[in-house]
Amino acid sequence: MISTACRRVAKGAQGSRRKTVLQPLIEPPLSELEVAKSRDEWRRVGTLFDLEPSLSVAIIKHFIWQVKAKSLRKGVKHHLMPIVWSSIQGSGKTTFVSRLVGPLKELACFTYLSDIADTRSKGIFEFPIVVIDDMAPEKGVAVLKSRLTGEKMAGRMMHSSSPSPYSIRSTLIGTANTRIQELVQDATGSRRFAMLPFRNGSVPKGGSPHIWSTVESLDCQLLWRSVSAAEPSPILDVLDQLTRHQGQFVPESSVLRWAKGLDCASEEVREIRYKTGVLGEELRQLFMRQTRESISAQAFSAEILKNCDDPAMPFAKRQKTEKGALYVLKSSFAKAATPNAVVSSSAVFSPPSDPSDPSGPPDPPVREATLAEAHLEPAPLGADAADGSGD
Repeated sequence: MISTACRRVAKGAQGSRRKTVLQPLIEPPLSELEVAKSRDEWRRVGTLFDLEPSLSVAIIKHFIWQVKAKSLRKGVKHHLMPIVWSSIQGSGKTTFVSRLVGPLKELACFTYLSDIADTRSKGIFEFPIVVIDDMAPEKGVAVLKSRLTGEKMAGRMMHSSSPSPYSIRSTLIGTANTRIQELVQDATGSRRFAMLPFRNGSVPKGGSPHIWSTVESLDCQLLWRSVSAAEPSPILDVLDQLTRHQGQFVPESSVLRWAKGLDCASEEVREIRYKTGVLGEELRQLFMRQTRESISAQAFSAEILKNCDDPAMPFAKRQKTEKGALYVLKSSFAKAATPNAVVSSSAVFSPPSDPSDPSGPPDPPVREATLAEAHLEPAPLGADAADGSGD
């Protein structure tokens, strides 16, 4: 009874302290002078990254907006974890993140990726901010993705064996020495992360001295106050730009990597050519033989189709035929894969004709049908543009 009462008192005190720290950053509106100064501060933030300033600023603003929205129990649609990235030690990325969360340092938890995956680390997610410094490729990254979007999860308290549900109130931010594709080996999962390439502030390593001076002089209190959770998130204005940026860090799948290196003129591919492309199931079997990797027909098809816009991908779309699904070759790859006309051996070695021979000149050589003529006639009218399943 006494321990329960003590926990309730402590929890009440924590809630009161949380409100005291957050209140000044949420409620007071900015004066006209402060609005003008905040614009200048955000402009300076934009100079710290090797990225379009409008995008880098929107990502940082969205981080602040998420912290405030979750603290006010508002819903968050676009869950996003900024990762300030630089391969150069001493660039200033860790100091920048520490200063950025400074106004809420009392409500921030600095932890390791391994702690995120520990179900006993329930208390971590009661902090409004969780900072993960020097993220590395670990198994905990898979768990991290679920923590970014989840509202509740089951976990065990220390010295307890029974799980209990608890709310996730945290917004995460991290630093890393490697790119996201080395941290998250999953193209779909990486969309929850926003890589922020930090400019080099290490002068001995060729960096700019202005980076450190900018980081140390930022008015982070004003930056926090300038973002209102009552308004839509600033990230909404740059979603297309964000998607393009995230696409640069998507890990290349084994299917895409294999397809980009596929020799469409090879004998193995020519054997499974049909009409305007390559037979789908036979192509999957070829992939598995050459890579020794097993993959379902649905997963293989999804990988091909979602990468059709890649210039190095040989296939333009999927089409139904009487022989099953067909991956249609792009015109440039189809031309390169079409062999020249093949002449029969009897024609090649026919003796020259004798003009005095009353039987006249020999019959013209019989030309064997090319593969193009045999298998590359246009698709029949009415063929579907794509297989309806799984597109």
